[in-house]
Formats: sequence, structure tokens, C-alpha cells
Amino acid sequence: KTQFTNGSVCTDNNGNKVGYYKDIDIGFSRDFTNISATGWHIDTSYTQNLPSGLHDFYAVAQHELGHAHSLDHVNDNTDLMYYTIPQGPISYANRRDLYSSANAIYGGVYVLDKSGLMTSCGSISIMLPATAENCESNIGVSELFNNDIIIQAYPNPIDAILNIKYSLKRNSDISFSIYDFMGRNINNVLNQKSYIGENSVEINFSDYPSGIYFLKINLGFKSETIKLIKL
Repeated sequence: KTQFTNGSVCTDNNGNKVGYYKDIDIGFSRDFTNISATGWHIDTSYTQNLPSGLHDFYAVAQHELGHAHSLDHVNDNTDLMYYTIPQGPISYANRRDLYSSANAIYGGVYVLDKSGLMTSCGSISIMLPATAENCESNIGVSELFNNDIIIQAYPNPIDAILNIKYSLKRNSDISFSIYDFMGRNINNVLNQKSYIGENSVEINFSDYPSGIYFLKINLGFKSETIKLIKL
């Protein structure tokens, strides 16, 4: 589901009305410990057939990103922006994706071009394409549990070694666990009593496949997760 909030309507240099949104939220229904319970099939390689009764997570994610680019539904059942999402069985060759939906690409490029015609719209500044020079991720820095712990996990994305530094304001039992994108526990890194002050631990990701992971932190009876990306 994609939601738009805090928008403004302005007139561009060509006299056309253009709507700009400051906040765009995309949500997916899932259970962290059992993601398959929601009926998702996750395969970003596009080499697997879509099993019977499951939805294509990658296709749905691209579909919702299309809405975030202001694309509406279409009446072409081969297009990524078709108004219904089919369930399997579907062969991998017939799964929807951005590369087989030229109109979605053209539409996204058109919206991006339109967004560059104005420097601002009300309190909303211009949309800029992400590049290596102007894109910086802050994923991995988190303050948890009313500052009982301050934790930093870096670098993120990860090449080989993930460094975790954490500072405790009280002695506490703490554990770190790694979960894959399917919600499976693949590594219990640490489970011990830690003490007030600075602490650190390293996790070797060298043998992990590229993809998305989650670092779950348990502090006493409380828990939190940090999203990680392995290159």
C-alpha cells in the first residue's frame, strides 16, 4: 500500500498544474518470524517460477514504487502497473517486472523530468536523482529503549565485516542475532551480560550471500531490529 501525505499543487514554467508530495509511505504486510505466512514468494533473481497461491513480492514492490512515482493503474494485464496482482502458478518468464513494462519506465522518467522544472513547490524542494555523490545511507544507527543503549552498526552496506559498537547506561543481558529476509534465524552472535559503558563486537559476513538481513538486538525483555544490506 502506498500513501501520499503533505502535498502541494503548483504551476510549472509551462503553465501546467503539478502535484508534489513531501511524504510517501509504502507498507507491506508481513510477519517478521514467518514472512511466508502472508503468501509472499521472494526471488529477486527472476529465475524461479511463482508457486501456486503465492504473490510475487518483487513485482509488488516495483508496483508500489510505481505509485510512489505518481503512476496510476493500467488496464494491460502484462504491465507492472496492472490494477490486480496475480497469484501463482506463473512461469518465471511471465512474471511481471519493470524491464518488461516499458510504459512504466517512460512514465517514471516523465514524472522525474517534470519534477525538475521547478526549484520548489510551497515548502517542498526539488526532487534530485540519487547518485554516488549525493546519496548517503544512515541505516544502522539507532537509539533504543529510551537511551538505555546507543548502538551503531557499520559499515552498512556491508562488504565483509560488520562492526557493532554499543554503549549501555546500565548493566544488562544483551544478545545479537542475524535473520535473513525470510525471517529465518541464521546466526546467534552474542548472548551474555554486558556492563555500563562502551562495548563492541564484530560479525563476519564474508560467507553470507548478497541481500537484505536484519540484526535483532535483545536487551533484557525488550528488542529492536536494524536493517542490513550485504553487498
